[in-house]
Amino acid sequence: MRNSEPNKNSRFFAALWIGIVLALGIFAYGIYSYFDILAWEQSGQMPHIGAFSALIYNLFGAVGILLGYGLLALIVFVQGWRAYKRNR
Repeated sequence: MRNSEPNKNSRFFAALWIGIVLALGIFAYGIYSYFDILAWEQSGQMPHIGAFSALIYNLFGAVGILLGYGLLALIVFVQGWRAYKRNR
């Protein structure tokens, strides 16, 4: 008879995959935002972006958007990986 209780390792393995998917989504949004802001800049208009993106954009420009979201994605991935490795 199989044990019907969830395995602790499978829970953290699922959390790892959720972290990977979230990190990829954040990075993809960063790439989209970068190209969207470049298009806004070329048209001579000011982009309409959220508060986090506006802060990064005002400090570092369009490249800062890409690097900021890339760093955020890396942090999410590393945290998921560390949680998986710690509870393995």
